[in-house]
Amino acid sequence: MSAEDRPDLRGQHAFQVEGKDHGRAMLAQGGRAGRRSRTREFWSLHLPPAMAEYSKVASPKSRMYHGVMATRVNNVQSIDAKDRAILDLVQRDAKLAQAEIARQVGLSAAAVNERLKKLEQAGVIRRYVAIVDPRAAGTSLTAFVEVFIEHPRYEPGFFEQMLRLDEVQECHHITGEFSLLLKVRVRDMESLQHLLLRRLNALEGVRQTRTVMVLSTQKEETRIALGTQGEDS
Repeated sequence: MSAEDRPDLRGQHAFQVEGKDHGRAMLAQGGRAGRRSRTREFWSLHLPPAMAEYSKVASPKSRMYHGVMATRVNNVQSIDAKDRAILDLVQRDAKLAQAEIARQVGLSAAAVNERLKKLEQAGVIRRYVAIVDPRAAGTSLTAFVEVFIEHPRYEPGFFEQMLRLDEVQECHHITGEFSLLLKVRVRDMESLQHLLLRRLNALEGVRQTRTVMVLSTQKEETRIALGTQGEDS
């Protein structure tokens, strides 16, 4: 696809990255023209799958990720009020008996079992897990780490490393000065220092990190809030 055929996204606020600090590295590698070129390169990897033109030039990993997420979005949009009620109960207690779920949502146990299987197969229910008290497990220190990546080409390798680090619980693309936001849990300050200096800052493409310590936690929820829209069946 030629550059002329691509939609010009610079005027759309949702996709503006002029203020993002990726621009510092881009300016250093070719001025304003270089920044524009690399901005287009960045968004060619990260635009939503609905932008069909850009999905053609995205990397295979990016296309696969966005394809899975698009499927999940479509699946979520297709669930009805009964599914949402079941999901709400299962999120609160995954060990709740199907007979009890059936009683609360007004369905038979067989119908609940069938709906749960469909939700699992569709990827709406990813997995069932036990939520462990971090203090009891000895990992009571929580921190949020902002990471500045010099250029988007370093991100795939960085993401692969994050998947291997048990201390990293979450990794998000963010707006603003830094590129990524990590949520980490470790045993103590010494463990955090090791993670930051020996593991994160040593990775290729990481220019800077900034850490925010959690003093106390007032709310920490895994349950996804579900709307009430949808048709009963």
